[in-house]
Amino acid sequence: MRGCCRFGRCRSPEARRFQAVLLDVGWSRDRWDFAFLLDVLEHMPDDTLAMHQVRQSLRADGSVKVTALALPFLWSYNDEFSLHKRRYCVREPVSMA
Repeated sequence: MRGCCRFGRCRSPEARRFQAVLLDVGWSRDRWDFAFLLDVLEHMPDDTLAMHQVRQSLRADGSVKVTALALPFLWSYNDEFSLHKRRYCVREPVSMA
């Protein structure tokens, strides 16, 4: 499969897990039931584009779980070192439209 690699052990024979390049998921339109973005968005130059790509990849009834760095006032050298682009506020949603 282009753009993804299979990894990990699945607990269920029906479940398959993949890792994909977030900004190159056009090949998987309406393919996935669920997506996890765990501490990813703060690294993306365009977080709205990234979420749009994820939305296109999910089936109509699909779900996404997102974790991201919060509290911009905590910005520090560690953020710079980790190449973070931003930290989020609780009232700062990212659109999936």
